[in-house]
Amino acid sequence: LPVPMFLPVTMNSAERIVETIQEIKQKIPSDPYEAELILMAEMVAEGDEEKSSKTETRKDKTSAKESESKEAPAQDGETLSSAKKSVSAEILKLKSQYGIDAWKSWIQWRQMQPNLEQRPRPLELKEDLLRCTTAELSYGLCCFITEVKRPNGEPYPPDSLFYLCLGIQQYLFENGRVENIFMDRFYSKFSTDFTNMLKSFQPTVTPRGYVHSRVEEEFLWGCKQLGAYSPIVLLNTLLFFSCKYFGFTTVEQHRQLSFAHVMRCTKTNPDNSKTTFLRFYPPIPVNEAESDGVPAKRRKEEESKEEILEMMENTENPLRCPVRLYEFYLSKCSESVKQRTNMFYLHPERCCVPNSPLWFSSTPLDDNTMESMLIRILTVRELHLRTKKDQPVVSDPPFIPEEEDEDSE
Repeated sequence: LPVPMFLPVTMNSAERIVETIQEIKQKIPSDPYEAELILMAEMVAEGDEEKSSKTETRKDKTSAKESESKEAPAQDGETLSSAKKSVSAEILKLKSQYGIDAWKSWIQWRQMQPNLEQRPRPLELKEDLLRCTTAELSYGLCCFITEVKRPNGEPYPPDSLFYLCLGIQQYLFENGRVENIFMDRFYSKFSTDFTNMLKSFQPTVTPRGYVHSRVEEEFLWGCKQLGAYSPIVLLNTLLFFSCKYFGFTTVEQHRQLSFAHVMRCTKTNPDNSKTTFLRFYPPIPVNEAESDGVPAKRRKEEESKEEILEMMENTENPLRCPVRLYEFYLSKCSESVKQRTNMFYLHPERCCVPNSPLWFSSTPLDDNTMESMLIRILTVRELHLRTKKDQPVVSDPPFIPEEEDEDSE
């Protein structure tokens, strides 16, 4: 039997131990399959860094790095920063209960509609989402997004529907259901129908200048639509980063990217610290290379400052770092494509597991798939802000379906 042991520690050490335990719990998912994917992503990204002590476990490394990066010299400043982050996280937290309640209310309404058109072999739709099979849930979601209504009988706008579906997705993940309703092949009909509904969406701007959409970036991270959880989610993340940092919003713009023109760079800061980033050098069109008599090399040098785009690393959260996730993406691609000038986003391999050496084929991602992913991504509010400086100080009220009529008029 295990024997409990009590080790004498100082007050500071005890507090640090408790903090570390909490950080590990928050960062590592309860599902070991998902935890392995996250740790694998970070392990690959940290390949060039110094290795910690052999006695440290992988979880210890993760929590220690995050803890050290968030430490501030002054205790008061650290406490204030933590409080601000806590308040911000609470405001941006997706409330999955809204999606669950909307589903239950819709099922109850549906059961009272005797004349509602049914399939030749109708599937039984249940109030309890967790009791629905994949086939039932896939069919049910297709009906849900077209039939669900607000409490006042009005239809939900597209971004509110997205919020409710993200809540359903989060609820499934939290209860051991690993399917991704937006990207898995089993849900292709729902994904297609839902994407078509989002095509016409444009965020509104309040009289005070606030760009308004129910979908926040944090929700996509929380619902595992961004990250390294699977090949398709990793692709979705790279698309998202290109939208956010390069301003690319169309398939044509994303097609400019290629392995040969995206490079990992490092620069030294005034304080001698180093910053890593991704730099994109747009290719010069062949028909413009010598069009005005200026050599292509000189033209490139003159226009480089205006055209070069960069993505900075995220040192506060390595699991959301563009540089590390791109490096992980490269590690899962064939060597034969890494210098190609005509491809960047690749089709996922049909059969692969987390520890497969390759996640992606040598075939470029098709335009239709990329466009569908972009349509969903572009509902995110932050992508429509001109710059951080332009963002008003005022906060958007949290999404409460019952009160939506008031703030949407």
